[in-house]
Parts: sequence; C-alpha cells; structure tokens
Amino acid sequence: ILLGGNYSIKIFSGWDDLCYEAIAFGAVGWVSMAANVFPEICSEMVELIWNKAYEQAWKLYERLLPWLSHLEDYGNSKQAIKYAASRRGRNLGVCRQPFLPITEAHKKVVDEVIKGLL
Repeated sequence: ILLGGNYSIKIFSGWDDLCYEAIAFGAVGWVSMAANVFPEICSEMVELIWNKAYEQAWKLYERLLPWLSHLEDYGNSKQAIKYAASRRGRNLGVCRQPFLPITEAHKKVVDEVIKGLL
C-alpha cells in the first residue's frame, strides 16, 4: 500500500562482505564488525567510495575481503574480532559465557585472513 507523501529511507549495509557494493549503490553507511579491528582501512574505503574513487576503494576492499568474509562465514565472529584486536595490541578480553575462548586452530585461520591488514 502506497500512502501519499514524501518518504525517504536511508539504507545501511549490514553484511561486511557486501559493504563495497552496498555503499557504491547508495547505502549511506555500514554497520561493520570488521571496523572494530581495522577502523582506519574501513573508513578510508568508505570515504573513497563516497568520493567516487572506486578503483582505490576496490583495492582496499580486496585487502579487507578475506577478513570480511571470515566474519560473515564463521559462526562466532566475536572470538575472531577479539583475537584479531589482540594482534593489533588491543586487549578486548575474552568472550562471555557461553562462548568458549578461540581455539588454536581458529587463531591460525584468523592470522591467515588478516595477514594483509597488519
């Protein structure tokens, strides 16, 4: 049902691994898990897209994409975020129960997906 009047809706991206596309197609912002660990790169990419520097933004997106995809694909991204932040020198503590601490195997996966960002 369409009602009369002038309405506007502001769209935000909520999927980390689709953020470039969403913003390039008009989303006004990004609710980002990745930016908790790499805020500088994430905000630079968004600014570049807003300034229509798509090729430069795409290069940053390609660097971020392994991390972005991991956050979307892994069941408990909180563990990965806290561990990755610790790799940057920021201790965010451990996940509250019932979440278990990150495993050594998962640490290796996170190390692999963030290696191009450190």
